[in-house]
This record gives sequence, C-alpha cells and structure tokens, in this order.
Amino acid sequence: MWYRPAIVAVWVVALAWPAGAQQAPQIKAVAQRDEVVVGEPFFYQIHLENASSATPPDLSGIGGDFTVEYLGGSQSNSSSIRIINGRRTEVVRREYVLNYRLTARRPGMLEIPSVQVDIGGQTLSTAPVSVRARRPEPVDGFKLEAALSKDAAYVGEPLVLTTTFYIGRQVQSFGITMPALESGDFAAEPVTPPRRSGREYFAISVNGAEVIAERGNESADGRQYITLVFQHVIVPRAAGEVLLDQPVVSLDTPSGQRRSPLEGFSIFGSRDLRRLVVPGNALTLTVRPLPAAGRPADFSGLVGAYELSAAASPNSVNVGDPITLTLTLSGPPGLASFELPPLQAQPALSSGFRIPSEMAPGRLDGGRKVFTQTLRAESAEVTEIPPIQLSYFDPERGEYAVAATDPIPLDVRQTQVVTAADAEGYQQAVGTVAHVAVDAGIAHNFTGAAALRPQRFGPDVWMRTPGSWALLLAPPLLFGAAAAGRLAQRAGGFRAETRRRRQARARLEAALAGAGDGPGAYTAALDGLRGYLGAHLGLNASALTYADAEGPLRRRGAGEESLASLRKVFDTCEAHRYAGGATPESATGFFESVRDCVASIEREIGT
Repeated sequence: MWYRPAIVAVWVVALAWPAGAQQAPQIKAVAQRDEVVVGEPFFYQIHLENASSATPPDLSGIGGDFTVEYLGGSQSNSSSIRIINGRRTEVVRREYVLNYRLTARRPGMLEIPSVQVDIGGQTLSTAPVSVRARRPEPVDGFKLEAALSKDAAYVGEPLVLTTTFYIGRQVQSFGITMPALESGDFAAEPVTPPRRSGREYFAISVNGAEVIAERGNESADGRQYITLVFQHVIVPRAAGEVLLDQPVVSLDTPSGQRRSPLEGFSIFGSRDLRRLVVPGNALTLTVRPLPAAGRPADFSGLVGAYELSAAASPNSVNVGDPITLTLTLSGPPGLASFELPPLQAQPALSSGFRIPSEMAPGRLDGGRKVFTQTLRAESAEVTEIPPIQLSYFDPERGEYAVAATDPIPLDVRQTQVVTAADAEGYQQAVGTVAHVAVDAGIAHNFTGAAALRPQRFGPDVWMRTPGSWALLLAPPLLFGAAAAGRLAQRAGGFRAETRRRRQARARLEAALAGAGDGPGAYTAALDGLRGYLGAHLGLNASALTYADAEGPLRRRGAGEESLASLRKVFDTCEAHRYAGGATPESATGFFESVRDCVASIEREIGT
C-alpha cells in the first residue's frame, strides 16, 4: 500500500509534538519572611515550574547558620481559561514545590546559598536568599537555663549539659534550638533519664530530634513554674575557650486569657495562638589539652575515671573450645559511642588465645557498656585469662592511668586425637609357636593288598546315606535361615530407628519447653536441635554443625528453603552462645521458628 508510509509519518509527528511543545523547567527559591528571630522556625521553598517531580537536594550543610528539616515535596497544578473578543485561551501551569523548615542559629544577616536541584537529569540552581536574624528578647512567664557540670575540662572529657525550660504560662507546642550541640566543638548525645516512680516524662523536640525530659515544679522569682529538665553529654574536641551559644525555645501560646482545664503545656483547643521566642543563657567552657608527658602508646582516648571488669564462661574447656569473655566498662556518661580497642593488642592475652578479629558491638546496660568476645585457648598450658588492660586519662589526678580486670582461672584440658588404633580389640594378638622334637624320626608307610578296601562311587550310593542328604539340603536351609534372620533384623532395626526419631522430636520439644527465655535459652535450643539431627542422620550430636547436617539432609530430599531456615537457626543459636547474643529476637518467638524448621524438614525427608 502506497499510503502506509504517510500514515506512519503522521503518527510519528503526532507523538513527538507534545514533547517538543513541553516548556523548559524553571526554578525559584523563596523564604517565608525576610526577618526572623534566632531559634524561630520559618519555611523555605524551592518552586520548580513545568516539573512534576524532582530529587530533593540535601541542605544540611548550607553554611552552618541554619537548622534544616525537609518537609517533603508537593505537586501544585492549575489551569485557567481566558476569552477575549471571542478568542479562547487556556493556560495550564504545572509546578512542584520542595518544602523545608529552617531555624536560624545566630543573629545577623544570613544567606541561604544557591541550591542545585536535579530535574530528570537536568541540573538547575536557585538564587541565594538573604534573611536577617535578630536576637530574641526575654518573655514574661518563660525561662530557659543551661548549666554545665564543670566550667573547665580536658579535651575528650565527658561533661553533662543540663537544660531547664521554665513554663509559667500555658503553651500548646514548642521546639528548642541549641546551637552548641551542632557547632562542631563537641560530640553530643542526649541522656535518657532513669524512670522514677511518681515522675512524669515527655518526649520533646531539641534541634529537631526527640529528647526525653522530666517534668517537675519549681518556684523562682516569686512565681511557680512547671519545669522540663533534659540533659546531654558533650565531649569537647579541641582546646581553648569555647562559647556555647544561647539556646532558644520557640513556642505557641494562646493569645486569650481563658485557661484550659488541662494545665501546663499539654493540650489546648483550637484558639488563637501567638508565636514567641524565649532566649536562654550562653555559657563559656575552658578546654585544656591532654598532657603529652606520660601518655601510654595504647591510650584509648577515654578521659575520666573508669573501671573494667571481666567474666568468662565456661571456665573448664578443652583446647580450642570457645570461651565467651564478657567485659564491662563503667565510668562517666557518654559511653554509647565508645568501642573497645581490639583484644589482639593485649600481648598477655593474644599469646595464649586465638581471638577472632570481629567483636560483637557493645551494648549499654544502665550507665555501663558491656562487650563480649569469643576466645579459644591454644594449649593445655593456659591456666587463666590474664588481666585485660585499658588506658585512660584521669582528669581529677591529672595523669594517665590503667583500668585492669582480675585474672580469671581456667581449666584447659588437652584435646586427644582418637584414631583407629585406639579402638579396643583392634590390635592382633601375637601368638607363640611351639616346636616339638620327635626322637623317632619319620615313620615308614605300609603297602600291600591287605591295605586295600572295596569302594563304590555314584549318585545311588550318595542318596542312601544321611550325610549325603544333609550335604544336599544344608545349603538352601542355611540360606533360608540367614535370609529370614536378616529380614527380622532389618524389621527390628527399622522399628528401633523410627522409635529413636520420634523420641528425638519429643526430646527437642522438651528442651524448648524447659529452655525459658533467659541467656541460656539459645544454648538449650542448640543442644536440642543437635540431638534431633544426630538421631535422624546417625551422626554424633555433641558437636554437630550445620555443615555436618547439610549434606545428609540434602541427599535425603531436604529443599533449599528448609536448609536456609536451618542455617539461620544454627547461626542464631551459635551467635547467642559464642557471641553473647547478636540478635534482639526473643527466645519464645525464636523457638517457634525452630519448630517450623523441623516440621518443614520432616515433611521433605519423612519422620
């Protein structure tokens, strides 16, 4: 057909026309206000015209003058129709808006720098936006006070920064900005207060993150306040005079005088609100450098007074058996980010033990941090786990010190390699040969007709004698008896094996039922699972591993999903037994996964 190329050309032009007619994207950035108060949040938007989506840029590093919170993107489309002198014009406007909430950290003329946004592979840049930030003024009815545990400290010494928000009027919502926590002069982390009976605790927003504060009551300046007290641990990073900029709290308070029946800051109805910004007090800290004299080569970086204790289990092992070593470090707050130096660097320990390079991450236990590591004694000459040492700097004494654990006695037995030669009865008995001398010498033979006897030979002679019948029937009778015995033996063995497997499942259920939910639950589950697989596969259950069981199970028809489930069960049990618990899974829930795994295997290989 001659017209087919023309039709195709028309369709190509029709499809390509909308793309060619699409307008190029445009970008624009706007701030909610030209002037703000330090600590008062305001909105910052990036408008993308002729775009339906965009990759939000990361604004966390825009000069360090603002705290930034991304609020998401939204589509904003509109259309309008104009009819002028009978001519109809339709205008369609597509726009995508990226929304941010910014909070100024310091007073002065601040600039939000140019921001680059990727739109479908095309990069567009915004123009800089200037905002004037002024210091907040005191507000009647509210106070914000910050205090440090010490006015002078060493580099790396943990300090406690306590902040109290005094509330003397009703407030609906608030957020606190603490520039010192994000200045880079400190490593900071919030402190979760211990829960006390009869006290109230609230999650509040500090620098956009959740912090737990304790509620109290306090009188000050002749006025009764509700207080919210929260703490941070801060660790100075460099020496010098460090200024902690004043914190501020931005809050919404009802503009009317009517009081809510619910006191305090908790809940209000839909009333007119007024935004206030309450300033706090600035602080100055003197940070001294750590002395170079006397600094040990293995200095851990800890500054404060610390204690280190150790425990090991089991204490009686064979050479090469795993030993779980538990180290507990106690000292000033701020241990959450501390990691124990590698134990391979302890010469006294590494000389007698095999130490894996991996260590389970430490966990906080109250004010302490607990680490676990698996060790294996390399010889029977090892009699103890030697003291583990950790160097630190004591700021009270102004000198370096060492925290050391007590030695832990061990009973290490030599591992015996059992060979076939050790099996009882394997060695052949060495007999003796008696040689007897015959004095009479070699006797002579007798010959002659008298020595001959008549003999008849043939089947008729054989069938007349009982011995012949016995010789003829004995083989099939013996074969039949042997076959019957063999069948009876196999039947008995099959029944015994079936009974043993069923008992193994019952013992596994008993082990899971009696394991409880404590630290030894996973060890009991592992022993029960080993016993079950050993009974099914005819293997030694005492040291059975997943690698031992995988091949036999696969040959008997176990599927990949069941084997993967079994590997996960082994890994979880061994992690808890040898690494002190590497998963947060509860033992009760884990036991159900063990039962499901065993049931799946039995469906595939039979019981």
